[in-house]
Amino acid sequence: MVMPKYNPAAGISLKGSIRTVPHDLLEKQELEALYKSYAVKDDRSQRNKVILSLLVYQGLTSQELHQLKVEHVRLKEGKVYVPATGNSNSRMLKLEALQIMELYEYIHITRSKIFANRIAERSGRKPKTMKPAEQTSQLFISMNGCENIKNSLYHLNQALRRLNPKYKNAVQFRQSVITEWLKEKDLRTVQYMAWHKYVSSTECYQTSNLKEALNKHHPLK
Repeated sequence: MVMPKYNPAAGISLKGSIRTVPHDLLEKQELEALYKSYAVKDDRSQRNKVILSLLVYQGLTSQELHQLKVEHVRLKEGKVYVPATGNSNSRMLKLEALQIMELYEYIHITRSKIFANRIAERSGRKPKTMKPAEQTSQLFISMNGCENIKNSLYHLNQALRRLNPKYKNAVQFRQSVITEWLKEKDLRTVQYMAWHKYVSSTECYQTSNLKEALNKHHPLK
């Protein structure tokens, strides 16, 4: 006789939000090593190096990178303004000294060259809906005229995985950066830098809390 399948958890709903525990994080030295080892060979890789710097030093998300405009980079102030998204608040973040010259070169030289290539006659790949250079204020632009840099980020991720097999994606970068911030800065400062709405979201990245959560929830415990 075949007994009917019964799920004892059927109908049970859990209250509250489900929080995942950040894991497989990269140390500060590993983050900086990835940045330094990414070689610049052409306009594409020079643009990607600037993107990588904002992932490593400011912990930006992919959506924030896409929404950045040229005017958001305040080189004289040594800061970058990150506009609000559907999931985050706006904030002003300090740039590292090494980023200032790279951003200057990218904005005034490399980005202009990418635009020049985009509007030049090319075979097949140029989208019909490509916006003219003067109408586009996006900081990071694709090589083939697409407004979205999703494909560019995909290829950057592939290159980073070859440099360090431990690297997974931009989310891992962000989680690692926030964890490193908390080793040097106070909780409220990091909450602002990470745009967390609630301080409890920032607290879960503290090293002591991470160890406690991993010890509690690890499947082998």
